[in-house]
Amino acid sequence: MPTAAVAPKVTGGAGSHKAIDGLLVALDAVAAAPQGHLLLSARFNNDEIIAYMRAVKKQLEARNIPVFVVEATVGQSFADLTRIGLLRAKGMVAFCTSEYGAYTGVGYETFHELEFAHDHQLPLFPIRLCDEWPPAPQNNERGIYQNQFVFKNSLMYIDDRQMTRAQWVADQIAEAVAFMGIFGPKPRATWLHRTF
Repeated sequence: MPTAAVAPKVTGGAGSHKAIDGLLVALDAVAAAPQGHLLLSARFNNDEIIAYMRAVKKQLEARNIPVFVVEATVGQSFADLTRIGLLRAKGMVAFCTSEYGAYTGVGYETFHELEFAHDHQLPLFPIRLCDEWPPAPQNNERGIYQNQFVFKNSLMYIDDRQMTRAQWVADQIAEAVAFMGIFGPKPRATWLHRTF
């Protein structure tokens, strides 16, 4: 069984060594999930959202679903971790707040994560956390248009606007992942009728 990645020691010296060490630690963590993972995608601008995402992550891990969250520490590159997370992703869980998918010009943001998932036809598991659907970031036409295009009416979402049902949300995602055969063989064909 692979060992957990350890954050790099931060000491004096050239910053490039710390960045390289940080990237190596990140690569080791991603390599621990050889079959890929679900990328958990969210705006990291609200402590309540971050806590909720971590609760869902914990519940998914308890169901043996490999997950990846971009969490850069000192010496690590958020951009590198985002690229690694996207390239190894077998699907993406989108934590859709009202500002999800906003184009900010930063380069590594939910706008680009959603664009990548759509362009690479990754299964998308949206969690609705906002009243308006699809999310409509304020004063952000690019984000609004892409969200309308990707989160089409036929794409089912999980509704947890109160952010109180992390366990139930993880159950819904785990069931969909198993049904789609993302991390193993697909179950025998059955007719399903579900409302999320």
